[in-house]
Amino acid sequence: MPGPAHDAAALPAPSPFIKWVGGKGKLRHQLDRLMPPGVELLRHVEPFVGGGALFFARRPERALLCDINPDLIGTYEAVRDDVDSVIRHLGVFARKHSKEHYYETRERYNERKRQSASLRAAMFIYMNKTCFNGLHRVNRKGKFNVPVGRYKNPRIVDPTGLYAASAALRQADIRHAEFDSLLSLTRPGDFVYLDPPYEPV
Repeated sequence: MPGPAHDAAALPAPSPFIKWVGGKGKLRHQLDRLMPPGVELLRHVEPFVGGGALFFARRPERALLCDINPDLIGTYEAVRDDVDSVIRHLGVFARKHSKEHYYETRERYNERKRQSASLRAAMFIYMNKTCFNGLHRVNRKGKFNVPVGRYKNPRIVDPTGLYAASAALRQADIRHAEFDSLLSLTRPGDFVYLDPPYEPV
């Protein structure tokens, strides 16, 4: 969690810190026109949070965020609860980054052996920033299998952006769950942004 030197009021506006297929960052202004009156007073609920573009753009005071991807949710929780450790690990990854280091990290990530939540979140962010097109894809065994991307100088660690995201996530209830179980927790007075994944062609 950001300390006194990272007071939320002094931070820039938060934005997604991971790339996610189907993200709505570029549609923000179109979505704004569709918001119901008084939306700023409602609890923000997202059953498919993904990269969280609308959540970070709106910065609601209350939010319920969910996704079926446990590693994505674990990353959000680690950034919210232990952002300093996530940044520290990312700094190491940034210094060591190479094609070989990427594949070594991917192998460690898939082994899931004795990894702290902050280390695992840093691995997730590192691979998202350096893999091909920022894709998140797993095989039938649940192992991340996206190859390294061809980036000249990827921005692996952005401390200010992560502190801003952490501050925004402080008021969020973050859950790993399927969308239908989350919808059972909604109530009158919620604003639900239901943006399901696209069905494969």
